[in-house]
Amino acid sequence: MSDNNPKPSASKPIRKADDQSPPPARPATPNTSDTTLVDGQAPAGGLLEAAHQARQRRRRRHPLLRLLGGLLFVLVGLPLLAAAALAITALVSRLPLGRHVPAGFDFYVSIPSASRFANDVIHLQALDSILTTPKTIKARSLIRSLRSAPFLRNSHFQRLADIRVDAAMYPDGSYVAVADLGLRSAATRLAGLFGRFVLGKLYQIENLTYVNDAELSYFLYEKDSLHIYLAARRNLLIIASSFEGFRAALAGNQADDREMARLLAQPGDRSLRFLADPQRFVEALSGDGSLVGRLSATLDFPDLVVVDLSLADDAIGLRFTAQPQTDDAGLSGLLAVRSRTPALLSRLPAAAEYFSLLSLGSPAKLWSALGPFLDPGVVQAKANADRAATLAFGKTVDELLFSWMGDELGVFGTDLGPAPVFFARVGDERARRVVFDDLFGSLLVGRDVSTVVNGVRIPRLVFPPFIAGFLALLDINLPEPFYVVEDGFIYASASAEVLGTCLEQVRSGQQLVKAPQWESVAGGVSAQSSAMVYYNLERSLPFFLRSAGGLADTLRHYGIGAFALSTRDGKLTVELSAVRVTASGDSSLPGYPLAAGGSIDGDLINGRSASGSPMSYWSSGSSVHGLDLSSGERFNLELDDRGYLVPALANGRIDSLWAVSVRGTVYRLDAKLEPAAGFPLVSGQAVSGPPATLGRSLLVPINEAAALMIVAPDGPVSYSASMYTRSRSAPAVGGGLIAVLPRSFDSWLYLMDGSGAFLPGWPVQLQGIASAGPAFVAGDGGSGQLVAAVSESGSLYLFGADGRVQPGFPLLLPGVFDCQPLWVPGHGALVLVNDSGVVWRIGRDGRILDSRQLPNFSGRDSRLSAFDQDGDGREELFIGNDGNALHGLDSNLANLPGFPLAGQGRPGFIDIDGNGSRELVIAGADDSINAYRTGK
Repeated sequence: MSDNNPKPSASKPIRKADDQSPPPARPATPNTSDTTLVDGQAPAGGLLEAAHQARQRRRRRHPLLRLLGGLLFVLVGLPLLAAAALAITALVSRLPLGRHVPAGFDFYVSIPSASRFANDVIHLQALDSILTTPKTIKARSLIRSLRSAPFLRNSHFQRLADIRVDAAMYPDGSYVAVADLGLRSAATRLAGLFGRFVLGKLYQIENLTYVNDAELSYFLYEKDSLHIYLAARRNLLIIASSFEGFRAALAGNQADDREMARLLAQPGDRSLRFLADPQRFVEALSGDGSLVGRLSATLDFPDLVVVDLSLADDAIGLRFTAQPQTDDAGLSGLLAVRSRTPALLSRLPAAAEYFSLLSLGSPAKLWSALGPFLDPGVVQAKANADRAATLAFGKTVDELLFSWMGDELGVFGTDLGPAPVFFARVGDERARRVVFDDLFGSLLVGRDVSTVVNGVRIPRLVFPPFIAGFLALLDINLPEPFYVVEDGFIYASASAEVLGTCLEQVRSGQQLVKAPQWESVAGGVSAQSSAMVYYNLERSLPFFLRSAGGLADTLRHYGIGAFALSTRDGKLTVELSAVRVTASGDSSLPGYPLAAGGSIDGDLINGRSASGSPMSYWSSGSSVHGLDLSSGERFNLELDDRGYLVPALANGRIDSLWAVSVRGTVYRLDAKLEPAAGFPLVSGQAVSGPPATLGRSLLVPINEAAALMIVAPDGPVSYSASMYTRSRSAPAVGGGLIAVLPRSFDSWLYLMDGSGAFLPGWPVQLQGIASAGPAFVAGDGGSGQLVAAVSESGSLYLFGADGRVQPGFPLLLPGVFDCQPLWVPGHGALVLVNDSGVVWRIGRDGRILDSRQLPNFSGRDSRLSAFDQDGDGREELFIGNDGNALHGLDSNLANLPGFPLAGQGRPGFIDIDGNGSRELVIAGADDSINAYRTGK
């Protein structure tokens, strides 16, 4: 081979500035195919040059693939790498949640899943009754808004909010909540990288501001007196209602939260477990000025306790165990006693409606331990009784009473009468006989054995005044009690009949422990108790409900309950169980329900006749029926076909009853269903929908000309202007005007005057199909009538008399609507209900005032009505459909006591029994007529 090929120079030649010669030519690229081998190998420079040339050729062959690969890496690879890095950071760079809840709290709760907790708690209807104070009314409004919020039912939200949240409440009412976002914290960390963009979006949220000072950066939500501080720190989201608590939560603490987590993680049999200061519970259960309150003041609870709480619409339960400390030797001795099952539990009669039972020890032991905490008047009365008893009998009260009494005593009341029954265990029967013989042998104590009840002789004794006075200070008012000694217990009552009947029930095995009302609450308390209270709020008010406060206010919404206190080795266990019951004031009127004697088509028409009789009318096929609700007298009339009924009212009474058959035959009837002169009127017009009345005239939708037939009370007939479509719903009337909304794809809404002529600017068109009839709304400040209408898809319209849409409308509500809206003057709101059972209150300005989800209720084919049954100037709401449950709501949309009631359709309110209180009358699903006392 020739070696004439130029070799790479060792250095680049330097060209002088004044050198005019052309630059040297670049050496030719060596040809690797014939490169000279040196010692069997190609020169190094040749190989590098060959590799470079090969890369250049590949780039020239696939430039598009290289571009796409680069774009794919930028668009997909880098985000995936960033996401992976953020996820790893979120899992590794973490803060312990418990260490960012400041100390000094009254309550501490750890919620494993925020979404599950929200679904379980927010839909509790019990909260509507509980959150009624001025301090909680805003919380109730928020909860109701959340109930109807669709995002809570969204599966994505459920997964997103499936995070642990720890929250604490402090003595000043403030709170701190800390959420562990877990992997979700990758998003909050990423937001920190795009702070300006995120802040721009968040600034669009009303009342939310971003604070960035020298010490802290956080978000602040302010509305009226509400202040909420928010900040994200690594995996945590911290929320607080006070700045001091917020700053303390951000700073964290060095306390070890593993023990707290262990306690809260232990499985409990209640729906919620939290840590609390037991002193707060003891104070809440003590009552103002009660013996329990004075005792609790001497107890010190150095440690937080684990509280198990269950809260449902129909039941509530609470349990905690504490180890109090006290310097009082007597109390220490009582706390050390191990509780046992009281023998009296199996001796209480089935008629018992409440009882209080103490089994801590004998009266002598209790007086010794509790004497320092008793009212001074009681202590002085005992001292006086001791002196008088010693003078009269040569014995003290201890010897006369305490010496033979055992370790159980208390009182119970029954449904047999108002007189309670006091009881005590007989610890020494021989000593009791000796004392009684001594008493009856004196001239100061009388005895009568002439009373016999159920074949049992019940003796009666008369206490001397000093004994009766002492017992009265202990709330034992028995100046001349009847008494019975039975099966190791002595029972005393002011009523021999009550005492004898209770004794007979126990002997025959009719015991309270077998009764369903006891079984409903007994599962929530232990039978091994040193003190037990069973109550029915219709008959008794236990000591722990006599104070005001959150717990007491909550328990008042549950009618029957049991409270138990047990002790062992210095530990104190408190248990409470209560269930909701229907108040007896919300019961059927005696003699009801009544059988209608056939089907009831549509709603009952209830009201007083012109003569004042309470009447109810209904149609059944081609028959019309009437019933005097007071006397039971019935009336009926046969039509020429099935038909509709509608009343004409005058001065709040039924002036006449209009009936119209589907064939167009019109009847004007009196209270006894007798036709008026000139009726029936055979019009020959086919009826397309239910009628209405305007004053004393009848408005009938007809097929011909898609118009309304207007029948005057004396018989003349006229017709309205023709509409585009015949109406299948009843016209709405108000202020002398008529509104009609036929169901069609065009959805034209018509407004007419009393003669049936269209008003200027009408008809107007709605978007979508409308199934519900329109409603009149009173104008603001008496400025005339407005007309409301809603489409099936939830578009709510409000029009002025000129046909113009009012400001704030149309308003889009979620759900399907086929129920006619209702204007409620006392609320100043338009009420609607959708097919899911969500009730809405809408103001004239288009604001949503309130909403509530009715449980287990379908709003399809519902009927709304309102009536001020309690006379407070704000109507109660009633919602019924073709099911058999009538819901009643107060002006805050909370359940009325005793509702839902059995019935369907619209109810009526009328005084049937003449006691001045109006009863609720409604049709039953079994074609009956129901009448209820509503307790108002």
